[in-house]
Amino acid sequence: METINNILVATDFSLNGAKAINYAASLASQFKSRLIILHVEDDRQKQYISSEKYESYSEYVKSNFNKISSEYLNYKKVDHSLLHKKGIISSQIVETAQGENADLVLVGISGLNKGFELEFGSVTLKILNQLTCPIIVVPESYTSLSLNNIMIATDQLMPEKEEDTSMINELIRKFDSNVYMVSVGQSGAVYSENYRKLIDKTIVFADKEPINSHRDEIIEQLNAEAKAHHADLVVVYRRKNSLTGNQFTPRLSNLIAINMEIPILFIPCEDSVITD
Repeated sequence: METINNILVATDFSLNGAKAINYAASLASQFKSRLIILHVEDDRQKQYISSEKYESYSEYVKSNFNKISSEYLNYKKVDHSLLHKKGIISSQIVETAQGENADLVLVGISGLNKGFELEFGSVTLKILNQLTCPIIVVPESYTSLSLNNIMIATDQLMPEKEEDTSMINELIRKFDSNVYMVSVGQSGAVYSENYRKLIDKTIVFADKEPINSHRDEIIEQLNAEAKAHHADLVVVYRRKNSLTGNQFTPRLSNLIAINMEIPILFIPCEDSVITD
């Protein structure tokens, strides 16, 4: 049974927001999913712009929604909904994901993490901590929409249940992706047997020492590994609860989301620590 039935993409109508929509529309077309496109009007901006401009904002939203439909959705024949909401951006994204039963959420990192929103903290970090479904962060520089190669970056957190890997397996089956794994903090041999049981594809494990250093170096090495193996998507499991030894802390996850050069899929997973 396919698990990607409803896809939510949040946009601020920036160029990178458009890239996230295009990426989401391609996935929705492949999986025959319903696509929900959300734009959140931040009420706090009222104090920074004139009342005349603010009153015309609804026309601005309508115009952009029409453009999105004509450029990204209609020709792909994607079943979609266009939602315009008001409130705090991160809260509205989380509430809409829950209300629309989203199986996957997408955001463009440039549009939702720079400018006005930085003053109040990272939207991506907030929704990473609150969302109960997987999220794909699409970087500003990303252009390719292929999923030929998927790289799993894993630490002590280990998926134990089939539902924890269902998203990866859906992508693998649909795109016939190659799977490569790089270890962060422990040897890949510790995880190999469990992953072989849960992933519907032969996994290539890194024949090298695990990445185990400062967070800036972890990001640098993850980007290098992704380039070396022509990865189109990086997968990171994040804990629903906090455990000692987790490499992918909220801070590191946020930095990875901002600094990775290809899309990254964060998957929530129940706590499970593998030990030697």
